[in-house]
Amino acid sequence: MEKLRKDRDQGNALLQQMQKDLSDKNAQMASIRYENLQLKKEVQQKDVELAAMHTKAARLRDMKKLEDEFQSRENELVALRQKFKAAESRVQELLEKIQQMTEELDRQRAVTEGKESAIRSQKGELDQNQASLTEMRRVERDLLAEHEKTKKIHQHFRTRILQLISSLPG
Repeated sequence: MEKLRKDRDQGNALLQQMQKDLSDKNAQMASIRYENLQLKKEVQQKDVELAAMHTKAARLRDMKKLEDEFQSRENELVALRQKFKAAESRVQELLEKIQQMTEELDRQRAVTEGKESAIRSQKGELDQNQASLTEMRRVERDLLAEHEKTKKIHQHFRTRILQLISSLPG
């Protein structure tokens, strides 16, 4: 009984730790999603800037300077896209980890519920066995009393027979 209680307490402690870890991961994921949105905004802003640069390039005569500026913006855009892909990858990893932790949490809950059910079942059996033991003790007392009564009747009957035999002539 104590072992089951200890197991249940350990299960509950593990459950609470996993819930805390899950909460921490959710907070971390929210932060990454916010960063992801910021990166998307930056990418959109850079796309707008890049479009403006293309328009400006048509008007400018100094193509070398324009090409250098354009290449710089293009490199920034590539770097931002790489950051965006890395952030998306990290979000996916966190989602998978949250899924795994949720599944583990569900398994732990099932184990805990199973142990609690077993404890209830064993307690019911114990109560039933105690009731049976009490009934058996009562029956034993009744049988012992009946046995003593029968012994007395038998002894009395035997004594009467002996008296009758001894009173017979001969």
